[in-house]
Amino acid sequence: MARHQYSSALLTIGTSFQNLVYPPGLSRLPSTRMVLVNANHLTGQSHTRRVSFLTPDVSGALRPCIMVPVLQRALKRRASVLAIDVSLHYYYLRQTFATSSSTPPIYTNFISQTYFLHITMPGKILDFECAVITGGAGGLGYAMAEYFISQNKKVILVGRTESKLAVASKKLSNAPYYVLDTGNVDDIPSFAKKVLSEHPEVDCLINNAGVQRPLEVQNLALDKADNEININIRGPVHLATAFLDHLKSKKLGVIINVSSVLGFVPYSIINPIYNSTKAFVHFWTETQRVQLKNTSVRVVEIVPPSVGTDLHRERENPDDNKKHLGATNSLTVEEFMDDLVKGLKADQDVISAGMGIALVKKWDDAFREPFNGAAEKYQPNINQNIIANMSKQILVVFTSHTQLIGSDHPTGYYLPEIAHPYYILKDAGYTLVAASPKGGKAPLDQSSVEAFKSDPDSVKFLNDSTAQDWVSNTKPLSEFSASSVSDFDAIFYPGGHGPCFDLPVDKTSQELIKAFYEAGKPTSAVCHAPAVFTDVKLSDGSYLVNGKTVTCFTNEEEEQAGLTKAIPWLVESRLVERGAKFEKTQPWGEKVVVDRNGGLLISGQNPASAAGVGKEILAALRA
Repeated sequence: MARHQYSSALLTIGTSFQNLVYPPGLSRLPSTRMVLVNANHLTGQSHTRRVSFLTPDVSGALRPCIMVPVLQRALKRRASVLAIDVSLHYYYLRQTFATSSSTPPIYTNFISQTYFLHITMPGKILDFECAVITGGAGGLGYAMAEYFISQNKKVILVGRTESKLAVASKKLSNAPYYVLDTGNVDDIPSFAKKVLSEHPEVDCLINNAGVQRPLEVQNLALDKADNEININIRGPVHLATAFLDHLKSKKLGVIINVSSVLGFVPYSIINPIYNSTKAFVHFWTETQRVQLKNTSVRVVEIVPPSVGTDLHRERENPDDNKKHLGATNSLTVEEFMDDLVKGLKADQDVISAGMGIALVKKWDDAFREPFNGAAEKYQPNINQNIIANMSKQILVVFTSHTQLIGSDHPTGYYLPEIAHPYYILKDAGYTLVAASPKGGKAPLDQSSVEAFKSDPDSVKFLNDSTAQDWVSNTKPLSEFSASSVSDFDAIFYPGGHGPCFDLPVDKTSQELIKAFYEAGKPTSAVCHAPAVFTDVKLSDGSYLVNGKTVTCFTNEEEEQAGLTKAIPWLVESRLVERGAKFEKTQPWGEKVVVDRNGGLLISGQNPASAAGVGKEILAALRA
């Protein structure tokens, strides 16, 4: 069974109809059907009307799909009509205002703001890039990890036993791993936070860990039953919840839950808890998929039959599922993977293997139609999805300066100091908006290209057409002001010698830094870029850095680089003059400082600290 879904994510708010920001490749509004939606609920009522999205059919057939949510908190305005332009890839929410309470307005005459939303076409399961796999040290989890790595995916192994994880990791090209007992659900929030902070590229969660125990209901060992329930039910539910916001922020997020044929028909009478927990996983997955149908998250169920793993290790005969030992109804792991791969490549939402394929088909034949009928009636409240994505923007301010003092050596921004934070923040779902004093193409310090020609992220950034287009089309700083802070979650200044010249004296830059800092939003810079903080004064007239702990490219590092005379002043010295508490590590070592004395100031010492700054920005935004 393959089913399609759409998702919406707010990308840009235009200031007027004339200033509409078009999607890539479009120079005008597409000629498509228009749906007018009564939005009286914005004035305090709770009325909504159904709207339609295009189906995957490129012929343009429309299918009722979602309900317009109450957008009062999102729009923070009153409106009488919403007009929605629908196309195969995009739609636009246009807020309009009536001149008369009795007559709906002609929307083209009264546009005040245009909200541009992007509908993600259904992503395929195998389009994910990085999977967290619980129970990844052995059995089906290990087999899936091995396959995904062969397909150039990144995998992160999770399991209870570190020694087994270490062995598996070594066999799997040193895949990263984390120790977690998924039954200890209180550990899951901190686990998820750590994993996503260290691996923001994660876009797939595979709930594979499970335990099967032979138990007698007339003499039930409740401690074992509770543990089985915790691992098989509570673990997957808590993990999905902990990862969900992150996965929704991705262009495609994938949740894969591993159930069992015993969740469809409980053949194995000696496993009453296991059978019941896998029935839960099956029905949890079905409803989870429906409730997430208007997000970017695909939900997949894998339904294994009996497979020759160590799942039966607590049975009297732990090998009674091994085909080569006489278990003729069991599959080998290799046979299971053959069928699983076929299902993944066919992009099926429910995938089984062996005898499980016919069993799942019988369930579908009997129950899929009535279930889909109920699913069609369910209308997710996408209000929270829209609000969650409204402000996922970070302002990145580049230098426009190109020349050092007394030298023909050109300067600008330093390659790794944007490349590393760029991918950390983009992979976490943030939209980065580039600005500079002059606008246009931000100048690159070419010496950084040579110095970091072996750095993967720097090379990737140079060859990434999207990144290069982004850095070549920065917006003039004059387009921003203190009021712009409400549109962004953080501000970041990449380094290079260039920021020492133009940005410290740029009034708009000073105004932005003050506004972000006083709003409590991450205000960050790396290497030479903390120079931008030196002349910023807060509302009380004090220097921003006075009494704050910061770091930057040190005087010693500048001397070693031989460029102490090539910039207006030494950044470390100027920060100290302004009252900063300066911290540093050995030259060229990694050092990131986070100061929460009043606001949130994040600074990095040098190129080696750029990734650390990106991670601290992300950690602050997730706190």
